[in-house]
Amino acid sequence: MHEADKHPETPTGRQPATRGVRDVGWVIGVGLAPLLLLALTTPAVVILGSRDGLLPEVLSNWNLYAVFGLVIFAPIMVVSCIGALVMISRFRAGRWIATAGNVATAVSMAILVYAGTADLVVPPADPDPDSWVAALSPVGTILFVVPYVALLAANLYVIRRLWRH
Repeated sequence: MHEADKHPETPTGRQPATRGVRDVGWVIGVGLAPLLLLALTTPAVVILGSRDGLLPEVLSNWNLYAVFGLVIFAPIMVVSCIGALVMISRFRAGRWIATAGNVATAVSMAILVYAGTADLVVPPADPDPDSWVAALSPVGTILFVVPYVALLAANLYVIRRLWRH
C-alpha cells in the first residue's frame, strides 16, 4: 500500500501533516553527518601521519574538532534521530523534535565556522606553541570551514523542508 493510499485527500483538498520517507532520510542523514565526516577523515589522518603540509593540518584540525565536539554532537544526533523516528508515526511531534536537533546542529556549525576563522580576523596575541590545533593559512582555513558550511546549509535545508507547506 502506498503512502498516498493511507491518507486520501481531505475535503478541503489539503493533505494531512504527514510526509514520506525522504524527510526521515534527510533528517537522519544530515543528523549523522558530523559523525560521518569524522569517520571519513580519520583514515586519511592516520595515513598522512605527522607530515607537514596543508592537507594534514586541515584534516587533523577537522578530527580534533570532531572528536572533542562529539560531546556536543552526540546528544544532538540522538535528538535528530529520535525526531526522525517519531516523524514516522506522528509527523508534527517528530518535526518539532527534528527541528530542535537541526537548529542545534546549525548553531554548532556556525560556531565552528567562527572558531575556524577567528584567528584570521584577529590573530592571537600570544600563540601557544604547544597548541593541539594547527595554525592554518587563509587557504587552509577555507578548506577547514567548507564542510562545516556545507553541514550548516544542509541543516537549514532540512529545517526548510520540514516546515514547507
